[in-house]
Formats: sequence, structure tokens, C-alpha cells
Amino acid sequence: QDRGGYMQRTMCILDKSGSPIVTDNILVKEAAQEILYRPVIGGQESEEERVFALRTEPLRFEIFSRNSKNQMRFDWTAPRSVAVSVFDATVALARHQGGGP
Repeated sequence: QDRGGYMQRTMCILDKSGSPIVTDNILVKEAAQEILYRPVIGGQESEEERVFALRTEPLRFEIFSRNSKNQMRFDWTAPRSVAVSVFDATVALARHQGGGP
């Protein structure tokens, strides 16, 4: 759903025990080259945010969790394979769009 300034998604996570249904608010910060995913719990947006970022000098992707209020990073329990598959899909899309070899 488009919420004016951000999007909200709800999905079932089939790979987790009990297949929980989760909701995230998704924001794009173009100037910072970041896509933010903030969990919604009990109708309230969490202070935790998961960040997918494009960085330059050197060119790289980053995926991490941080506190949205103070920007302090903390451990994210997602497996490395999740990050690698996201990076691979992003590179493939960029190549398909004419972004390089």
C-alpha cells in the first residue's frame, strides 16, 4: 500500500516456524542511497530499521540493522545467504537495465 512518503507491505514468512505474518513500512532515502524497512508491531512502527544501502568509494552494497532514532547499528540475525541473494539479484537487475557488464 502506498501511504504517501512510504509504502507498507504485509507478508507471510514461510521459512520461519509458524509462518508468521509481518508488516513493514518501507522508506526510500534517495540522498543517502538507502532503502529502509521498519517493522510494524501492534500498529506502531518499531525503532529498529533494516537498511539496504549503496555506497561509493569503494562501490559496495551494505545490509544492516540500526536504531532509527540514534543510527546505532546492532546485530542482524539474517543469514549471510539472504544478503548474498539480494546483492546478486540487484546486480542482475542493474545489468539488465544497461548498468554494466
